[in-house]
Amino acid sequence: EMTSEKRYISAITKLAPSPDWFSGFHDFDAVNEDRNTWYEEFVIPVYPYDAGTEDGDTYTTSNLPSNPRRPITQFTINNLP
Repeated sequence: EMTSEKRYISAITKLAPSPDWFSGFHDFDAVNEDRNTWYEEFVIPVYPYDAGTEDGDTYTTSNLPSNPRRPITQFTINNLP
């Protein structure tokens, strides 16, 4: 339950069937501070990320673990697998 003290929303999801891709958002304030009212609706842009824990660029789960692990990377039009 959301309250004035608990008004932030976060979510994360795995992008299946990918090896280690995910998307999400964090700490969205559900209160419009200009009006001091709850948003009735909103759109949160989210982007795909590679967690850097598995090698491979296909939609399989049989990839080898990345060694060493790579930094989390946001997919862009320039680095899509």
